[in-house]
Amino acid sequence: LGLRAWARTNARQADIAKTLELFAGTTEPVIESAIAESSLELVNGSLSSGKPSESKRTFSETAGAVLPVLEKLLASPRPENVAKSLKVLQIIGAELNQAVQFQLNSPSGFQSTTPVAERLTVVAAVLASPLPNLAKPLASPDRDTRLTSAQVIARFAMARDTTAKYGTSDQLTKSKLFEFSGFKPMIDPLIKLTRDE
Repeated sequence: LGLRAWARTNARQADIAKTLELFAGTTEPVIESAIAESSLELVNGSLSSGKPSESKRTFSETAGAVLPVLEKLLASPRPENVAKSLKVLQIIGAELNQAVQFQLNSPSGFQSTTPVAERLTVVAAVLASPLPNLAKPLASPDRDTRLTSAQVIARFAMARDTTAKYGTSDQLTKSKLFEFSGFKPMIDPLIKLTRDE
């Protein structure tokens, strides 16, 4: 109850997310469920705070802190918590794409001499986080889980492709989220998914 209530306050989302990580990996069903629900509350709450640029930065810090939590939740034996984790990842992937486009299309965007790295500082925290391993949910016996996992990967891959077009700035080349090694464990499950019926 404490975790859920704190998450709903929308105060210091990134700090709350880091606290959730301390509990992540628990085998206690009630706590795991609270972590999954709190992660969703946190990410949703981070999207409605402050001005657009401030909101993007708050989202980035929160999402960057939540991603390690989701990594552990994806290994849960409880399908409902895996589903909640995938929903959070869908939101992060969609918002990440919007945040990247917002920076690149802003008045200081395409026609600006400001380096891409500087324009993407608002999503630096999420860029610095590794991509969660979706190999297990991609191989789930549940078809909806497999398809949702593939959709999540597609959203992150789209953001990766967009940012990759803008050179080799330190911000992007050091990005753990977009390291190809993060996608490698998921290649075989994705290939199998193309034969899904």
